[in-house]
Amino acid sequence: MTHRPGPWWRRRIGWFTAYWPTSLPGVRFRARGTLIHLVSPRVTGTHRATAARAAARLALDELGRGIAGKHRPEELECAQQRLTLAISPWQNPDSLPGLWLRARLTLLLP
Repeated sequence: MTHRPGPWWRRRIGWFTAYWPTSLPGVRFRARGTLIHLVSPRVTGTHRATAARAAARLALDELGRGIAGKHRPEELECAQQRLTLAISPWQNPDSLPGLWLRARLTLLLP
């Protein structure tokens, strides 16, 4: 099993924006930045690129919500660092074989 995705020319880069809850009800972090994903050529389908983008966005949203939801608004810097450590290396979600993703996001309090 490889620990890195395939060649760089197959990678797709797009903008990502989301609002994730904090541990304080009614207060949200705003996450924005870039999402980089790659789908293995072994994955087949007519809308492979669209499905891969949607799957990568959902996986990142799930991961980000889990991290952001454990922090209070005043812990913005701590939440940002934990998120950065979690999403900077290439991820291969267990539920989505053949998909690789990583992101560079900034958390803000709107």
